[in-house]
Amino acid sequence: MVKRNMSLTYNGNSVRQQDPDFFLLSLFAPRKYRKALWALFAFHYEIAKTRDVVSESQIGLIRLQWWREAIEEIYAGDQPRHHAALIDLAEAIKTHDLQQSCFEEMIVAREVDFREEERNSQNLEQLQAYMAEIYVPLLSLSLKILGQAEEGEVIQQVAANYGLIKIIRSVAYIYKREAPILPQDITGQMGAINSVRPQSKFLRRLNKMSVLYRHHMASLGYDFSNPRFTLPPRFMALKLLFMR
Repeated sequence: MVKRNMSLTYNGNSVRQQDPDFFLLSLFAPRKYRKALWALFAFHYEIAKTRDVVSESQIGLIRLQWWREAIEEIYAGDQPRHHAALIDLAEAIKTHDLQQSCFEEMIVAREVDFREEERNSQNLEQLQAYMAEIYVPLLSLSLKILGQAEEGEVIQQVAANYGLIKIIRSVAYIYKREAPILPQDITGQMGAINSVRPQSKFLRRLNKMSVLYRHHMASLGYDFSNPRFTLPPRFMALKLLFMR
């Protein structure tokens, strides 16, 4: 779907490499919104990767505090810090009147990664709530950029659907080829897709993407050692393009 002559910003290239799901979704948006979406998704990636790039919890929290202060400075009217994600994000915040509270919610959700007592006490319901905490503000800001409206409950359901699917997919990276096949009752529960019909085209495609991933993983028996497990479903872009 990416044309060779399509102009990508630095953030666009970053999202394309690091978060292909959301990059694919951005291609369905009108061109005038893509720069802002890429800046938002790049910011999300930067805070999401914190757990993977630090060795100590305190360092991770300090890193997230750096991003918190950078966002606060933008809303205070200061020049954005010298980071590619922030420069375009500052423009998006001003152009689309993005809510500061959503950025704070995204950062707070990622701080949980460094609080062992909160992270390890999660049952399935708590895990669903955590996924909503991560993705609801991201999706809310995306909709604001696109000028699309959606009920809060629907946003929460779509966020939980995609978040849980992403967790199952990430297990393959953790265990690699040594992973056993998870019992069907557990994977079936975790991968359950809430029945929801968003009005927003952006959310409909994201939820459809979750369904496609679920079918793909189920077809492989949730065998994390299968090299196809981490690959996207076949013809996903076309199925999203022609979905009803």
